[in-house]
Amino acid sequence: MNSEPLNSSSPFAVVVNDDPTQLKMLSLLVRKAGLEPRPFTGAEAALAEMSARVETADRDLGILPAIVVTDLYMPGIDGWRFCRLLRSPEYAAFNQIPILVVSSTFSGDEAARIAADLCAEAFLPSPVDGKRFVEQVRAILSGKRVRTPLRMLIVEGSQTLAGIIKKAFAAHGYQADTALTVREAAAAFARTAYDVAVLDYHLPDGLGDTLLDAFRSQRPDCACLMMTNDTRPELALDWMKRGAAAYLKKPFQTDYLIELCARARSERALLRVQDLIEVRTSELRESEAKQRLLFDNANDAIFIHDAHAQMLAVNPMACERLGYTHSELMSMTVNQVDYPEEAQHMQERITRLIEQDHLTFETVHQCKDGSLVPTEVSARRITWDKQLAVMSICRNITDRKRTEAEKAQLEAQNRQLQKAESLGRMAGAIAHHFNNQLYAVMGNLEMAMDDLPRGADISETLAEANKAAHKAAEVSRLMLTYLGQTPGKHEPIDLSEAYRKSLTLLLAAAPKGMILNADFPSSGPIINADAGQMQQILTNLITNAWESITGSQDTIALTVKMVSHADIPTSKRFPIDWQPQKIAYACLEVSDTGCGITNKDIEKLFDPFFTTKFTGRGLGLPVVMGIVKAHDGGITVKSEPGQGSVFRVFLPVSTEELPIQHDLPVMSEALRTGKTEKISKIEGGGTVLLIEDEEQVRNMSKIMLTRLGYTVLEAKDGIEAVEIFQLHQDDIRCVLSDLTMPRMDGWETLSALRKLSPDIPVILSSGYDEAQVMAGEHTEQPNAFLGKPYQLKGLRETISRVLAE
Repeated sequence: MNSEPLNSSSPFAVVVNDDPTQLKMLSLLVRKAGLEPRPFTGAEAALAEMSARVETADRDLGILPAIVVTDLYMPGIDGWRFCRLLRSPEYAAFNQIPILVVSSTFSGDEAARIAADLCAEAFLPSPVDGKRFVEQVRAILSGKRVRTPLRMLIVEGSQTLAGIIKKAFAAHGYQADTALTVREAAAAFARTAYDVAVLDYHLPDGLGDTLLDAFRSQRPDCACLMMTNDTRPELALDWMKRGAAAYLKKPFQTDYLIELCARARSERALLRVQDLIEVRTSELRESEAKQRLLFDNANDAIFIHDAHAQMLAVNPMACERLGYTHSELMSMTVNQVDYPEEAQHMQERITRLIEQDHLTFETVHQCKDGSLVPTEVSARRITWDKQLAVMSICRNITDRKRTEAEKAQLEAQNRQLQKAESLGRMAGAIAHHFNNQLYAVMGNLEMAMDDLPRGADISETLAEANKAAHKAAEVSRLMLTYLGQTPGKHEPIDLSEAYRKSLTLLLAAAPKGMILNADFPSSGPIINADAGQMQQILTNLITNAWESITGSQDTIALTVKMVSHADIPTSKRFPIDWQPQKIAYACLEVSDTGCGITNKDIEKLFDPFFTTKFTGRGLGLPVVMGIVKAHDGGITVKSEPGQGSVFRVFLPVSTEELPIQHDLPVMSEALRTGKTEKISKIEGGGTVLLIEDEEQVRNMSKIMLTRLGYTVLEAKDGIEAVEIFQLHQDDIRCVLSDLTMPRMDGWETLSALRKLSPDIPVILSSGYDEAQVMAGEHTEQPNAFLGKPYQLKGLRETISRVLAE
């Protein structure tokens, strides 16, 4: 094909190659080097187009090309003649245009020699390395790479004739020296590496063919031509046998001599190439045998395909990995091997590869059976059967992807664990301080209500305030439950039977129109648990389900069953670090047809106070999590927006026998309504040492103890308490101490007091749950625990019991 007319003012390059694929590839590389390519399939067309503009040629206007890129072996005018024409006087306008030759004929050290023979700036072997090509073009255009002219020695006894010959060769790009004698010629040849030597036979101090033998011995690659006016044919035969490239008789035209020199250099190059080809052919056969062995026995799948993604060759591993026969794969394109979502990018990758030579990317291969294989592809541009091709080495990275996924999962678990730890510390601290403040509120309310006459109007107002305080205390208790610090009383229970008894109450509380389907076994499974907490799990999950339902005929399904540890899903499993043991598990499944949950919200479902519902307070599911943790169980969630949700609770199955059945605990009327019975004043006696660091709580406790008839000694912390105890040890009947205090906490205070008086009754009080307070190993144990906030009645009963013991 021919290019468009050379009328652009932007820098451009003339690219000549008779192979369409090579021409396209070289044009892309030229564009990458920053030039506009003008492609031609033949040198004659390129010369004609360039010559048409020679009279108006002005390189400043971009009329002439910035560089010529040409192949050597082409029909018509081959690369050798094309380069000589560009350097000839007949095409003087093109003499200074840089030439880059790209050919598959030469490689290695021959490249520099051929570039010099062609009067070109550089030579690159084909298939060309894209990066090296761009670097070479840019180096030539910047002047960093200039052509090396051929050096020649003219040995002629006539100074006039030597000058004429020198001038003619200089016009064709040669750098010529002259010598008039054998001695001068020998000295010059010893100093300079000549490419061509033209030797006259008759010289003033001897015969020129003596130089032929010396020059051929010293530099076999130097082309030596003999000239003479002696007509004897035996001379020519003798010189040719001794290695002369050519001979000519005087007189002659200098153009003829120049043509003979060019032809001699070309022939010498071809002879060197022939020798090189024989060596390289042998090496290639050996290399091909090794490559075939590697190709056939590679652990990675290897595809070789053309620029249109059609398979040219595949190795046995490719067939084995993808499940196709060799003939099936050879009839396919690379696009058909890729997963459909990846296949659409293949042609773009091939185009990019032609420009970059090498490309590494990840894709997904689809096997014949439909299974998917994550794959890393290392692709390289090659020549295959004289055409541009791509070799793709495909590595199965399933294990690597699995490792990366496991690493990501571990990192996510670590983040969740750190978050859970932080939330736990926060919830515990809030519960402690919250309970202390509530204690002051509830105690004062109780005292006020107790002092009022029965039926007073304001008593109802105080009762409502007391009820609200109890609800606040319930929130604090739920936070402790979330922390897993309210294990309760664990005993064997029949989970199905316990939940079957709850159905009537659940249905009564459910929204109108909601359908509740239950599927429980006739008995079992048996678990070791707190029955009240199991009911709380079910109630909270059912409440969560019906709050997600928007329709009037939506369904909630309850299922109780037994599963093995292997049946528990691994995804969306909580707590994040929970690992099932190799035992059987009871499974409570609650599913709904509600609005569903997004993935990002599932990760936060069990965080305290997180809710996406207007009616929710964000403690229902965290409480479920706390109870489940306290029972060594786990929870899984399966949900998608608009597809409903499935919550599954897994609890270890117990091998213990069932005790005598008891009804599930019922909330007391006082706790439900927030009302308290009127407490009559009682007569106490003796002194109580009250240890509390918070002033409001200490004042409230003092009022209660005084009302119960006790004398109160106050201490702000354990150190002060020990000092007071040493002074009033004989008078103090009982000690009521807070657990969390500065300087010396409740446990340390208990130990110090028992050293002074081993039998002194001590009651520990805390806003934390009793299970947490009593956990761990302590040398000394309190006589009782009183949870905050506590009321007058509870305080009276606890002190009476301790003193009675």
